[in-house]
Amino acid sequence: IRDRASFDGVFAIESVCYAEHKKDFLIEARRLLRPGGSLVVSDGYLLPDQVPTRFRRDYQRFLKGLALDSLGGFDAFRQDLVECGFQDIDVLPLNDKIMRSAWYIELLSWIGLAVCAIGCTLRLMPKGWFDHGLAGISQRRLFANNIIQYAIFTARRSSTQP
Repeated sequence: IRDRASFDGVFAIESVCYAEHKKDFLIEARRLLRPGGSLVVSDGYLLPDQVPTRFRRDYQRFLKGLALDSLGGFDAFRQDLVECGFQDIDVLPLNDKIMRSAWYIELLSWIGLAVCAIGCTLRLMPKGWFDHGLAGISQRRLFANNIIQYAIFTARRSSTQP
């Protein structure tokens, strides 16, 4: 990729969750940004330190269906931004704004599961499609109960730090 400090902005939309180490992404984003450049990350974050027992099955289905090992923590991501030298950090929690879509995703996932169950049983479809449908069903409960927070983080690379 291009030389260091050559971009005015770095955007990540529902993708940082796939980074094994979120801080490595932030270090690379900072390296690419010009001093004063902006970072915008829109993603899901785990809110509690420990997923409550009654939501663990939903959380595991969500992870498996989206091929994730885990979600990064909301507070940990904010702290990583600070430690990586970002400033003017702002966060816009959006769970209340996405719930209508979460309901539609759940409904469509229930319909899709019926098709996938037959297709997967007959080995006409990969099992991953079924797992993805289960994730679609589980996601609404996780957002509605504040297990996962969908949010947009914005930050700026310091203009004074090297």
